Amino acid sequence: MRSIVDVSLQEKPHILAIQEADISSFWNGRFNHIDYLAANSGFNHTIQGEHVDGLALKYGTSILSRLELYNKNSHTFSVSPLTFPKGFVISTVKWPDIPEIEIDIISVHLDFLFESTRQQQVEELINSVKNRNRPIILMGDFNNEWQEDGNALDYLINSLALKAYKPEYQKLVTYPRLNKRYDWILVSQEFDFVSYAILPDKISDHRAVIAELTLVE
Repeated sequence: MRSIVDVSLQEKPHILAIQEADISSFWNGRFNHIDYLAANSGFNHTIQGEHVDGLALKYGTSILSRLELYNKNSHTFSVSPLTFPKGFVISTVKWPDIPEIEIDIISVHLDFLFESTRQQQVEELINSVKNRNRPIILMGDFNNEWQEDGNALDYLINSLALKAYKPEYQKLVTYPRLNKRYDWILVSQEFDFVSYAILPDKISDHRAVIAELTLVE
């Protein structure tokens, strides 16, 4: 946790999306990861999803923000075989200095085992956000690399008209153990990427992804 705090204080992002954030689990002494990060990193607004709640485990996806969060909601995906539940949290923020522009921020975690399960989870995500009529910034662990063959990531991007930063660039590895790019920041057409990087800091088995965005003129 301290390493995530250090990176957050160094980079000072407006928004931080976390997956597998413990709320109260036996394996970490039952302390709340998001409360700790918020208190030590200067985030005043949070939302926590409880996608796993049982067997002395309670954790899920989360968003921490320096901007006020509106319309908070958590969604746990339908039960998947052999794996713990996954899901997403969603909330709305106002673009800094232009409060009339509202954006939906999403932190998501998809199943790691089955492509068919990821496809179903993506369908649930699409159905949950498609009628909200706001630009989207979608961040998370998709457990999918870029493929133009209709996998869950490709289907999600096409269905919500999102874009990724250099999707075919193979050096943006976020899961070093398998040399894979599983973690993505996807944005609506209203945004352009000013910068995009995979941070070298070892904060978990995944590497942190950071991007700076601007509005398309």
